[in-house]
Amino acid sequence: MRSFLAVVAAVWALGSIAAFFYSQQLRVPASIAVPVVLAFLIELTFYLTIGFDHLRRRWRPVALFASALVPYCVYSIPVHAFDWKRFGLLALAAAVVCFWFERGRHSPAREFLLLGVMAAVVLAKTFKGIYVEPVDGLRVDAMGQLMWFRIGLVTFLAPGGPPLQLSFLPSARAFKIGALYFLVFMPVALLLNHWLSFTHIQPVPGFWWKGPATFVAFLLFVAFYEEVFFRGILQQRLTQWWGAWPGLLAASALFGFVHLWFRQFPNYNWFLLTFFLGLACGRAFTHAGIGASIVAHALVVATWRAFFA
Repeated sequence: MRSFLAVVAAVWALGSIAAFFYSQQLRVPASIAVPVVLAFLIELTFYLTIGFDHLRRRWRPVALFASALVPYCVYSIPVHAFDWKRFGLLALAAAVVCFWFERGRHSPAREFLLLGVMAAVVLAKTFKGIYVEPVDGLRVDAMGQLMWFRIGLVTFLAPGGPPLQLSFLPSARAFKIGALYFLVFMPVALLLNHWLSFTHIQPVPGFWWKGPATFVAFLLFVAFYEEVFFRGILQQRLTQWWGAWPGLLAASALFGFVHLWFRQFPNYNWFLLTFFLGLACGRAFTHAGIGASIVAHALVVATWRAFFA
């Protein structure tokens, strides 16, 4: 518990500082910035429980459902963005996830159906319409997406779900194997880029800090929950049904499929790239667990964001 509280204190301190400078940059008034920042920090606190197994296992459906609604209320009521219809839609979506396995057997078939429901909500950009921006450019819908993946991970990893040990700090072996598969993937990515010509090598301004910052952000958030869903849950279940290689190929194909909506639809270039990324992350997961696939994924995105325009 002490380690969790220490992490929470650090996140609140650093988050508050970052939010201050960001709000100054966007010229967000304090009457809006304070409730939005507070809501984000509350959601981050809930999110951090995922990386501590003993805390994640304490979540119960009712408490998890309530936690999904609190940040929305904390930000929307003070800034006059609260709407009962949006709140009802949020409550309905959260209830579906939190109580999915409450009265049914925790089976692979039910897991796949829930994965489909969760993916559909994300691809439909549902949270963009629920979490209304109090100021143009203030992406409060990111809070909703973070909540969505959090309650999904807690629900999937409840007793009866796929066995998976989670930590926000991968082991030394996970870093080593993840970095190895990153190096294996990069020549494939460069060949695909040469063939499809969808981007070009050009270091972005400030690449020396944007690369490491992107790596840390994806290690803790996007790569973390995408890898848990696609490798930790989906690939494990498909492998149980069909075997190692068919499960890997199918999970990688589905990983590529959801990226058809990236920036434009259909983005076939991104489908191919993420399919091969899925293969690399899937092999890393097979060799060294979920931490290795998260590291590989985060390294790829950090490299792309820093050195490709």
